Amino acid sequence: MRRLEGLLSPVFGDRALFSEAMHTSGQQCPVSRARPTPIKLATWNIGSVQTNPLEFADDSDHRFTHFLAEFQSHANALEASGSTIGDILVETFPFSVRSSLVDNYRALGLASPESSAEAFDFLARLKVWSGFLASQNIGDSRIISWPDRFTNVVGNGRCRPSMISCYTEELFPSKVWLDSWIRFMADAHIPTLSVEKYNIASPYRENYRAFSVVGLAVFDSLLIAIAERTSVDWRDMRLGRIGCVSQRPQQLVNYVAQHLLGAEDVIMLQEVSDDIQNRILSVDEAGGYELIAESNSSGAKQRSVILIKKGCGLEIDVDASERAREAMRAEGERQGLASGDLSVAVVSTPNDPPLLLASFHGDTNGRLTIPTLKVFSSLGLPLLAGVDANCYANPTSGNLAVVDFLKAVTDTGLYHTQPLTTTRNLRTPLQAQSAKTNVLDQNPKDYILLTNAGMTIEKSSVDDGGSGGQSLPNLHFPSDHAIVKAEIDWSPMVRVLRLLLWPLTSGSFSNYNAHLECPGGIDDCLTEEFFRDLAQFQATYMREDLNLSQYFLTSIYRLCVEPYLDRLDASGEAPKCPAPLADTMLNALLALETRFEGPSEARELYQRAVSLVTAASEAGDSSVEYLLADWQLDTPYTYPALLGLAQPSPVSFSSLKVYVYEPPEEIFTGLQQSSLLCGMGQWGVEVLVHKWLLSNANRTKDPSDADLFYVPVYGT
Repeated sequence: MRRLEGLLSPVFGDRALFSEAMHTSGQQCPVSRARPTPIKLATWNIGSVQTNPLEFADDSDHRFTHFLAEFQSHANALEASGSTIGDILVETFPFSVRSSLVDNYRALGLASPESSAEAFDFLARLKVWSGFLASQNIGDSRIISWPDRFTNVVGNGRCRPSMISCYTEELFPSKVWLDSWIRFMADAHIPTLSVEKYNIASPYRENYRAFSVVGLAVFDSLLIAIAERTSVDWRDMRLGRIGCVSQRPQQLVNYVAQHLLGAEDVIMLQEVSDDIQNRILSVDEAGGYELIAESNSSGAKQRSVILIKKGCGLEIDVDASERAREAMRAEGERQGLASGDLSVAVVSTPNDPPLLLASFHGDTNGRLTIPTLKVFSSLGLPLLAGVDANCYANPTSGNLAVVDFLKAVTDTGLYHTQPLTTTRNLRTPLQAQSAKTNVLDQNPKDYILLTNAGMTIEKSSVDDGGSGGQSLPNLHFPSDHAIVKAEIDWSPMVRVLRLLLWPLTSGSFSNYNAHLECPGGIDDCLTEEFFRDLAQFQATYMREDLNLSQYFLTSIYRLCVEPYLDRLDASGEAPKCPAPLADTMLNALLALETRFEGPSEARELYQRAVSLVTAASEAGDSSVEYLLADWQLDTPYTYPALLGLAQPSPVSFSSLKVYVYEPPEEIFTGLQQSSLLCGMGQWGVEVLVHKWLLSNANRTKDPSDADLFYVPVYGT
């Protein structure tokens, strides 16, 4: 009989098997090492670089809450009165803010006094609330957020003289204050923003530098002007908030040490600053972990990191990890991924191919989240990732919807933890992103993702420090994101399902189903070489090809497998290598039902294969346990229902009655093709729905009693 390799060479070409270091042959005993079953994993966007003490509402701070209410009330009153920003500044400041900014244009790094005056005059005409503090246009153009990002606090720990920094000296509507503000900004470096990349609108586009610097000055001045109108001692309140923010880094470190280190096998963190990273590594518990993080040569303020517990069964492959990082880095730069947002590692696992670990922080709008998923899948490795997807339950224009994210996850072949709320915060008007002012960020943003590679999510949970529905962060929980935890069960399988290539290594490895080997073969028809080829091919075969199924039926099952099993049935002997024999039989089912004898014979063949596996399992053959695990994750999972052998459990749907049409045979033949054939692919649900409705407790055979009518047309 010709080799399977010859038939299937167009399918997998010259792809090589895993190297000897990557798999064991059927003649070797697999090495047993401790494996992380279940793998305990946590992902957390710790948001450690929070330098604005007034950014988030905090239900646990009553004085701050009272101040915010009064601030909002005065802002609303100014809006209702038609007051402009210029009006408020003239009324509050005993000098000309405009003149100070125009006269100091050189110190502020602006091109000319005219450019400074143009920006100020335009902004001064805007309304306080709708035109500025809560303006979508101002926010989208990053007029305030861009310069604030680089000046809120500078490298030596100096803070901009602003209400939204941790500046602790006096803040008054005085020339002394504004002069100190100008001196600070004269020493600050604000990188040039690409107006093309961020699609900055007119009139900001043509004079962006002046609009951003002058806009930040106007913003800081306006906050003081409105705060002065409240009855709260806002300066003392603010110093208290600064104390909270100052303690937050240590709170974060303590939370990681007390709740994650030691308890989790893999910890994935996002938005980690150098300071927080160093503090985490300094605690005693961190000594039991390996750190994976991108080098900070780019100067990124924060980045994603991975901590892997030593001895948990996941060994870092240094060379492979570097190749993965290089590939991710190149693709990330092409996609526009910010430096530090993604960290990856390749780890080796006992008796299994390598595993890609990834910690990812999506951009504000989730714009790069789905492209990054595609980058993950392009590497061809099973994946375990902690992700801040930055997706939204009720998205506004331009934001990633959670339904779109989860669809992309599914389309990429990944599983995910439940979409539970992980952010629950309200940005105040006293923060730089005006488009997010008073926007409630209560969204399911954070996930653990994994590849269907024998891994399953046994249980998952969200940890917000017992905040009980309070806004995050608060006095008890230090981040604006909750922690997502999961236990990942990984069956001790020798291969990873449906993954053929790992293109980052030399030689392009394919997966290999070692449990389908048969050392020594069975006879001249079913040779050791045949089973070795089958083990390679079966790793990616989805049993969807009718022509290949016919080949397995006529040239392998009928000529080789069936005669061998018939001889054993007559003698009472147990078959050799039952796992690959049963898998070959299931490969033949599609053609048997569709092109040859039909459903009845297909049912008999399926039952024979199951009996073969069941007997071997009862005899303690571990290879069939791997096979059964495969069948639960692959096309055979649907065979009992499609063949009418294991009807779905009756499920009631309210009180509705459904009538299922049964057209005459001559019509039905044209409407309904093979159940196995139509059950393939994305349209297979129409077949499964039909089978489910046939057994449903609410099915009625009297159409006059029916609320719903179902016509089984398998026509796609």
